[in-house]
Amino acid sequence: MTKSLLKTVAAIPQQTQMETIMNRVSKTAIAAIIASMSFVGASKAEDSITMNWPADIDQTLATFDQDFNVKYVMERRDDDGHTESIPIPTTHIQGVQAAILANEPLLLRLEEQGVNVDDVVSAEQAADGSITFWLR
Repeated sequence: MTKSLLKTVAAIPQQTQMETIMNRVSKTAIAAIIASMSFVGASKAEDSITMNWPADIDQTLATFDQDFNVKYVMERRDDDGHTESIPIPTTHIQGVQAAILANEPLLLRLEEQGVNVDDVVSAEQAADGSITFWLR
């Protein structure tokens, strides 16, 4: 340190010096925490975006053994409460149905709920791991 800086620091009372140092350390620690949280958030956002893509949802369904909900496509509403009409590609429907058929315990649980696999047109996984099956 230069002599003028040392004189300035020496002129500050000792308690204030400690407060200044702790203030800098705290600000640095807070900045580091915020920066690391943004990376975690980006990672979680990427996971939640891709978990419902056709290939990913098909893989999830092949081994799925958690809670699920069953809803009908006509129940799907947008933010204004209007019924949403979203075209679903045939390949997606076939992939979801094939994944369900490959998971016999899931197939049996769906059948117990009165679900015919041929009526399943989509599946969405929620952040808690549960899945909503959409039926036509």
